[in-house]
Amino acid sequence: MERGRVAHKPGADFERDQWLLFDTAADFSESTDVSGRYPEKVAELKALWLAEASKYSKPPLKEVSRQVESFRLYDDAFAGPEGEKPR
Repeated sequence: MERGRVAHKPGADFERDQWLLFDTAADFSESTDVSGRYPEKVAELKALWLAEASKYSKPPLKEVSRQVESFRLYDDAFAGPEGEKPR
């Protein structure tokens, strides 16, 4: 197995996340989840991920809002190569 991934729904408990596992050597498009066949590998990768994430963030898992409250657009933000602005 070469690649793992987790599916998290916003607002859901992180303990209920579904961890997916893919054999990218045989399935480069990651279309077949093989986590059910290799639960020990999923547990190993989950523990490794949590250990590494804990080194950089306390707690390692938290909800992140993707909503933008406000932003400021500067006049030259979209200037072209010669300073031309989009129409």
